[in-house]
Amino acid sequence: MAACANSPRDPEAWMMRGAIQAELGDKEQAIRSLRQSLELDSGYADAYLHLGKLALAASNAGEAQRCAEKAVTLDPNFAEAWVLLGSVHAACQNHQGAEQCSRKALSLGRDNVPAALLLAQAVAGQGRRMKPLATTSRCWPNSEPDRSPVELAALYGQAGQSSNPKTCTEDSSGKPSA
Repeated sequence: MAACANSPRDPEAWMMRGAIQAELGDKEQAIRSLRQSLELDSGYADAYLHLGKLALAASNAGEAQRCAEKAVTLDPNFAEAWVLLGSVHAACQNHQGAEQCSRKALSLGRDNVPAALLLAQAVAGQGRRMKPLATTSRCWPNSEPDRSPVELAALYGQAGQSSNPKTCTEDSSGKPSA
């Protein structure tokens, strides 16, 4: 963490410090470091992503949504931020929103396993019927025959996020809110 001491005005150093602290389980310090990163550069999508992940893990769907939306606004091609936004939708039982976000993430890279898993969770959450393939035991939705191998694996394999926000509702636009 010497990078922050050597470059106290470097938002990337603070963001990396926050990400490492989060991985090590020091959530409070991670949040402080990520906020310091955003004080130095409020347009840093990665810092919003990591703050959003921490918020979702803490069952704060509203804050997670705000951070994810800020990250995708700053960088519409940031697939990981689309997955986070989809995870917020999924945690709030908005399966259509989760499906839309996972499809956007997959459009940015078809080998995005977290997006494929989120898509599988969203499809299953909508109660869509699955059709087995003739050559394998894997399944896919009847209306989606053009899936990548990663998506097919996700549809048959484990799917889901482990987050359970304490309060979660949808506003009139269908967006989750806490």
